[in-house]
Amino acid sequence: FFLNPYGTTRRLDIYKRIRSSGISFITFDRGALPHSWFFDNRGFNHDSSSYDPIHWDQPLSDMRRASVKAYINKLNDGSENLEKQGSRMTERQLRDRYGLGNRKVLFLPFQRPSDTVTKYMAGLVGDMVGFLKFINEVSLMIDSDEWVFIGKRHPLECEDSSVEGMVFVDPNVHIYDLLNLSDRVVLLNSGVGVLAMMLNKPTYIVGDAFYAIDGVNKGINSPSQLLCSIEEPY
Repeated sequence: FFLNPYGTTRRLDIYKRIRSSGISFITFDRGALPHSWFFDNRGFNHDSSSYDPIHWDQPLSDMRRASVKAYINKLNDGSENLEKQGSRMTERQLRDRYGLGNRKVLFLPFQRPSDTVTKYMAGLVGDMVGFLKFINEVSLMIDSDEWVFIGKRHPLECEDSSVEGMVFVDPNVHIYDLLNLSDRVVLLNSGVGVLAMMLNKPTYIVGDAFYAIDGVNKGINSPSQLLCSIEEPY
């Protein structure tokens, strides 16, 4: 059994050796949704085949579909989250508080540089430094008359990242309120991407995410591709 096999270099080495040898294993960690854990015998997060469409791409019964919709509505209407959040706010309150006007919102939830997915699953940008460089390019190129680029630092981090032109909201602003406010969501591979898709928000992924699904969300390889993509019908 492995609690996050990427947690230490020694643990990762043991995990790779056991996996390559064919020995049965189970990885586990906190899931992307409140009060959830996952147990996986095919890998861990993005390196697992458990998220391949063959395991889930099948019709739901009316009862199961209703159950999923009820779960999504319960999360969106409530206050349960993975990390501590502030009081709920309306879209108008957020627009007035941060001077957003009527511009469309591109939202970016920041992640912890020390987390497994930012260190080992950052894709083409390589790491958090590469991701910040990517985001800075986007922020400088975006049409600020039509769009406003807003960011929220991770609740467990102490300082905002340095991104020219980005509007950073208070870290206590509720994540569901920011998602409801947003027209588009761009991220490295944060679990917030799952919440964004649940709320039917167009989601753009720069890194490697376990929830990357062709035709449901969109992988992004360059700032110019992102800027073109957010203007296209989704």
